[in-house]
Amino acid sequence: MTVLDFLRQNNPFYHVTPSYRVHEILEKGLENRINSVVGRSIGICVTRLNDTDMWIYIADHYLNESKDGASVRDFTVIQINPHDFALQPKTILRDFGDEPLSYAFNYINCPKLNIRPEDIIWEFKIPDAIEMTSINFKFKDFIPDQLEY
Repeated sequence: MTVLDFLRQNNPFYHVTPSYRVHEILEKGLENRINSVVGRSIGICVTRLNDTDMWIYIADHYLNESKDGASVRDFTVIQINPHDFALQPKTILRDFGDEPLSYAFNYINCPKLNIRPEDIIWEFKIPDAIEMTSINFKFKDFIPDQLEY
């Protein structure tokens, strides 16, 4: 599927964030931050996969952080519908990662998105190591479709 087709069909993107940030996001918007891997802002990281296991996987593998000395375990998923934000193909970037799972990610290259409470669709806690084993196995050799540019 092309980026244009994806946007025309109003297929949603999903952004996973630590739950403690939700109040600030609702107040100030979801901002384009500096990416720690490349050292510059490249967009708001999103996935196209509507899969709760994927969202848990993202939180566990990519959003490891601590707050007040404790590991963050509570996360929130924000749904971003392209029509609600007038997203254009030029604002949707491919992930720069070189692993197959990177195909599941995109970046929305805009300064910020004004998020409403109704855009929040799921809250979860990262499960224990035993449950994470099955989720990790699910995505071990997973190669998602990539948007065509």
